[in-house]
Amino acid sequence: MFLLYIFIFFVTISTVKSEGGAICDCQDVGILKDIVQQVLIEQRMESARISRLEERLKAYERTGPIPNDRLEKLEQNVKDISMKFNETVTEAKNKNKGFNRGIGAIVKRTLISEKKERQKLISNMNEIVNEHKVIIEKFKVAINNTIDERFEYIHAKQVKYKNEIKEFLDDTENDTASFIETVFNNISIFKDKLMTDVNGNHNSIKELNNDIQRISSDIVSVNQHVGHNRNMVDTLSNQVKENKEWEQWSSWGECSELCGAGLRERVRTCASPFGCIGNSKDFKICNIETCKVRLVGGSNQYEGRLEVWHNESWGTVCDDGFTALSASVVCKMLNYPHTNPFVFGSTQFGEGTLPIHLDDVRCTGTEISLPQCQHRGFGTHDCSHGEDVGISCTPVRLVNGSNQHEGRLEVWHDNSWGTVCDDDFTALSATVVCNMLNYPHDNPLVFKSAYFGAGKWPIHLDDVECTGTEISLLQCPHRSWGSNNCGHGQDVGISCTQVRLVNGSNQYEGRLEIWHDESWGTVCDDSFTVLSASVVCKMLNYQHTNPLVFGSAHFGEGTIPIHLDDVQCTGTEISLTQCQHRGFGTHNCGHGEDVGISCTPVRLVNGSNQYEGRLEVWHYGTWGTVCDDYFDVLSAKVVCKMLKYPHADPTVFGAAHFGRGTLSTLLDDVKCTGSETSVFQCPHYDWRDNDCSNNEDVGILCK
Repeated sequence: MFLLYIFIFFVTISTVKSEGGAICDCQDVGILKDIVQQVLIEQRMESARISRLEERLKAYERTGPIPNDRLEKLEQNVKDISMKFNETVTEAKNKNKGFNRGIGAIVKRTLISEKKERQKLISNMNEIVNEHKVIIEKFKVAINNTIDERFEYIHAKQVKYKNEIKEFLDDTENDTASFIETVFNNISIFKDKLMTDVNGNHNSIKELNNDIQRISSDIVSVNQHVGHNRNMVDTLSNQVKENKEWEQWSSWGECSELCGAGLRERVRTCASPFGCIGNSKDFKICNIETCKVRLVGGSNQYEGRLEVWHNESWGTVCDDGFTALSASVVCKMLNYPHTNPFVFGSTQFGEGTLPIHLDDVRCTGTEISLPQCQHRGFGTHDCSHGEDVGISCTPVRLVNGSNQHEGRLEVWHDNSWGTVCDDDFTALSATVVCNMLNYPHDNPLVFKSAYFGAGKWPIHLDDVECTGTEISLLQCPHRSWGSNNCGHGQDVGISCTQVRLVNGSNQYEGRLEIWHDESWGTVCDDSFTVLSASVVCKMLNYQHTNPLVFGSAHFGEGTIPIHLDDVQCTGTEISLTQCQHRGFGTHNCGHGEDVGISCTPVRLVNGSNQYEGRLEVWHYGTWGTVCDDYFDVLSAKVVCKMLKYPHADPTVFGAAHFGRGTLSTLLDDVKCTGSETSVFQCPHYDWRDNDCSNNEDVGILCK
């Protein structure tokens, strides 16, 4: 039993230590430990004494009988030892009782302490639960506020869309009235010119007056009933169709000067080298098809393989007899610089695959159209595509840049392109180059040390120093041609603007990047609106009345520094840096928020150059195609005008001439008068309402 108490004691001590650590009173434990050790010592001493007595008895038994007096003494010793042992046991029992009471007190104190700890833990848990309840309540309030804000936003959007629809309807009414007024003006002009031409021919005048009265009566009737009824507008278009040739002639610009004589005489054949075609009234109209040329396959818009439009197709021109005088006529037709054009033979820009339209073209330089020059005649030639002629309309070009406004500077001299050293080349010299290319040139950038790659051509110029007032880089002071003390590692580069759009499908769209602290950087989409986009488009000299903003790295994530965040413009600034922003390099966004821009809601894709392609329009977050039904040169004129391209004589291509699109068809039956500033102002079916497929995607050539 005593040993059992000892075992219980040590188990209790171990349990208390493992569960409570320093929960018990360490002084009490020490006292109990001393008691146990004392009991064990006394027990061992008694056991040793008894063992000695037993050994003596055995020894006496071996030696012989023990004397009585000795036995009595031994018995008395045994009694004394037994008595003392019993006293020791009694004393141990008494001590064990105290020990048990001590253990009970320790256990009791341990349980009380554990209870307090549990109460404290429960109290802490209650506090945490209460805190979570407060957070949940706040979260509920925030959700309700967000829902309310979202409902308010949706309501505001609905009001905005209703206002836009109302404005669109108002604009439609105004456009209809403007269209009718234009028709009246055209009829008045038509009447005056015909009355002058007939010189008193009473029968013709009478017939003309009858026609005019009939048309005027019809127009008055249409004016009273047209409203928004597009069927009545169609009727009006059919009734004024007889005057359409005059309207086309008046919009053809230079070509009208050549065939004007044919318009003033009914019978005499037009003597113009363009040739003329007749209509039902036998009026002679300039064959505008022969007024179209284009340059393809070049490194920029000013150079490429020469192609002309004839007999409903593009075709190449042979280099036989083709000189700089002939090239100047082409550059003049394209409204490009034409004082220093260059001619490239032997397929400098690749061999064409189209028909060969012209050969032995010889111009004097005074002609205003290529067909005016001497040539064999369309389709007559003795050459192959290995002799397709190429042209460059300017003696400078920018190559290897991310867009047309930037690149390594190269100049033409002695029948070859060559690079320019960066020694002494400043922003004033860059201004002259940008001005020659008709690019923005207010704040050009100069890049040294072959920033756009080292060239492979000869080094033509070094130490170029312009004042900025020259009209050509060749007028600036420089070393003599070919004289330099530099290598291609010093080829100079230029950017004609401090902002650029990269990774888009055309020059008017892409990820926005801005130049700062000797590096390009991206801009975050936070707070970036169409007002900010309009400033960028204005800096690039692009159309900027209807820009589009694309967030979330629509044109891909950049890998360069993030320069600007929280850009907020009013639209009146002339530079993006004038708008409010956090400061260069300060932002809280990543490249996943790089902003993108499109400076126009229309684009031409899949053409051989920027001026032609399948027409696509932007509406409610997506691009889409346009059907060719009713789409004519007047509608094309509006599109080209939106893109800031030449728009006097556009060409319309139906039946997916530039390939079938894969996007949805957004517009059908578009009918413009040519006076609109946006194709969206023209009458058309409702958005996405059409009866055509991508086989009818319309295409445009602006020049």
